[in-house]
Amino acid sequence: MMKKTFFALSALTLMLAGCDNTEPTAATTEPAISSHNGSQTEAAIDETFTSEHTAYNSLDWQGTYQGVLPCADCAGIEYTLTLNDDLTYTLTEIYQTDEETKPLTSTGKFHWDKNGSVITLEDGSDSANQYFVGENILMKLDINGEKITGDLATLYHLKKQ
Repeated sequence: MMKKTFFALSALTLMLAGCDNTEPTAATTEPAISSHNGSQTEAAIDETFTSEHTAYNSLDWQGTYQGVLPCADCAGIEYTLTLNDDLTYTLTEIYQTDEETKPLTSTGKFHWDKNGSVITLEDGSDSANQYFVGENILMKLDINGEKITGDLATLYHLKKQ
């Protein structure tokens, strides 16, 4: 009888010990994104976002996006923004006015934020030119890097061509 009790207690102890799902966790570190001084490479970004599901590694973000964004003193601004694999961009802006205006074209580099969902054009201006990257869409962000909300929010979207 003693052997059966001992066996039952041993089996119960093993079953309870098997239910303990706590595993020692190794300290995880996030790889740092290199500084935004133009030396950032796609390889550095690949290393940064490999373990996370982000717009950078989950979406086909490369390509040309177009839309007409609101303008304070004209009918609108026609935007054409092309994002390249090598983290360079070409932005063409045409102001819709009564007179014929020449397109303004700028080129440069862009970088991803630490979450891999927002790009910033490195255009040398004091205000950030940022876009949230979605499925076949870029959403222009306000000067604080926030999504534009309200009735006019969709007017700040560029659609992939």
